Amino acid sequence: MNPMLNRVVEDMVMQKKLSAVKIRHLFALKRFIDRVAGTDYLETSEVEALQQKFGVQPDVISWGDYFQVEVASDHWDKEDAEFQKIISTIMFDVIAAALVFTDRTEKFVTHTLTEGKAAEAIDPHERNIEQQEAVHLLILQNYYEQMKLNADLLDQEDLDFFGDFFMQRAS
Repeated sequence: MNPMLNRVVEDMVMQKKLSAVKIRHLFALKRFIDRVAGTDYLETSEVEALQQKFGVQPDVISWGDYFQVEVASDHWDKEDAEFQKIISTIMFDVIAAALVFTDRTEKFVTHTLTEGKAAEAIDPHERNIEQQEAVHLLILQNYYEQMKLNADLLDQEDLDFFGDFFMQRAS
């Protein structure tokens, strides 16, 4: 079973920590992430082992679960508009990761990793623009690799969202 609202988030709803607007955006985030991720957060064998050891399945199994729980837990107290912006930014970054890294050469991937790791070692307040971008590209690379993203899993609605969000950020 893959409910659209994770059990952890359900508890937050019962505590009235999340507005209807936030819940709707959390649904959309989970649906999007689960559709574009080429793998789950936990492999089936890991889920089975944890269930056998503890008698219950873990709350976070899919990447959609992971992002839904993280956003809800970390940002439940934000205003609805800020909450939506956070979710939109995550969706934009996931799409960007798929578009940037699908079919890239090993040389590109290695360069991104090397530059990103070097920039990460610098105090965030001391990074120049290029170093900030290198760290962000490393985050996108991690999304791409861990979630097994592929641009072929994106649909036209995703690409339209990406273009619209990019234009909003540029203005």
